[in-house]
Amino acid sequence: MEVNASKSLDLTKIMADIWAQYLELAQKNQKELDSYWPQQTEEHTTVVTTESAKVGAAEMMLTELRCTLQSLEINLDSMRNLKASLENSLREVEAHYALQMEQLNRILLHLESELAQGIGAVPGPGYKALLNIKVKLKAEIATYCHCWEMARTSILVMPWTAAIPCKTSKRLPPAG
Repeated sequence: MEVNASKSLDLTKIMADIWAQYLELAQKNQKELDSYWPQQTEEHTTVVTTESAKVGAAEMMLTELRCTLQSLEINLDSMRNLKASLENSLREVEAHYALQMEQLNRILLHLESELAQGIGAVPGPGYKALLNIKVKLKAEIATYCHCWEMARTSILVMPWTAAIPCKTSKRLPPAG
């Protein structure tokens, strides 16, 4: 009796074909991985290098800005100290000139009283001498006023100058 059976499948051959397809696919995937990872590593290395350079530049700029800030703070403190010093100098100059003005005004008042007493007496050579002294003292007071104003103005306008020297007239000899 004959059995109609279909041709038997060669399982070994099928297994060998599947195994060949698997190896071919595995080899193809390995090649793709071999090209993919180095490319990804290179891209990431480039990004890391670029970002590291940016961070380094930012840190350097931050350091420079800190130095600039520190320098400006020192300069500001210096300017504040200079301002305080100039304000003190201004007060001293004002006090000095105010004292001189007070002294000159007392001398002037004293001489005016002497002059008034001299006018009551008979006018003579002493009267003319006192009158000359009065005129010279008024001129000297005007000179001091002018110098005081100039010094005050120069300190307010140009704070780096302490005072402007001002010539005054020579001291008068004592009236005799």
